[in-house]
Amino acid sequence: MAIQLQERTAELLGELRVAATPWRIRGIRANETVVDSRDAVLVWEPRRVTPVYAVPDPDVAGRIEPLGPPRPLDPAEARRPVLDPSVPFDAHTAPGEALAVHAAGGVVAAFRFGDPLLEGRIAIDFDALAWFEEDAPQVAHPRDPFHRIDVRPTPRHVVMSHRGVVVVETDRARLLAETMLPVRWYVPEDAVRVPLEPSDTTTTCAYKGRACYRSARVADEVLRDLFWTYDEPLSDGRAVAGLLGVFAERLEVVVDGEPRVRTGVLAVHPSV
Repeated sequence: MAIQLQERTAELLGELRVAATPWRIRGIRANETVVDSRDAVLVWEPRRVTPVYAVPDPDVAGRIEPLGPPRPLDPAEARRPVLDPSVPFDAHTAPGEALAVHAAGGVVAAFRFGDPLLEGRIAIDFDALAWFEEDAPQVAHPRDPFHRIDVRPTPRHVVMSHRGVVVVETDRARLLAETMLPVRWYVPEDAVRVPLEPSDTTTTCAYKGRACYRSARVADEVLRDLFWTYDEPLSDGRAVAGLLGVFAERLEVVVDGEPRVRTGVLAVHPSV
């Protein structure tokens, strides 16, 4: 019997998942190497959508101190259907032991998984170090080898409105499809029909780079951080460089004259 791949992938989110990586992994703090491994693996805890590096104990420089049971999810975190990178490293959904690595003049959070497949390895808080795969810097979180981004230009006529006011209208959009995320519209800035206001919000995506946000003023209402853009994108974001991504689920959307049903997707930042 055939299987539906998206459904099967979603089912696996509840499991502890492990994948090998071919790269030499290094983690640096204050110009000192804390992690240097040619035998790292990627580990996704249950409900996590981004992985961490787990490396053999000897590949970690410094004293490893056991701290006891990890912090469980707080009530707000527990209500989330998935855990994105905004949920701190110290909140764990897999059995194991919290650790502290004393190295490079500081303390780095770490975790030892209780699963036999990961025996002798520890995971390190990505945010605590500057990371490299071979000599390529890594930002936001380790890159997922099963994660894919595709961008296609589309001539479809798109109108996005808020309470009867047209916010976006264009037939020069691009659609960005990203694994496990909603398909996103990216539009030229001249397709926006309302004033834009600057925002201090920024996020970082491991695949697309650093996003800067814009708010939209619609009549007397400000739709905060409705748009984002990658001005200096990483390789997977080059096809949308300079375009504005839109949180379309916050607007009424009509495509080629046909209204689209709102997806109900949470309006989280596209930072995973």
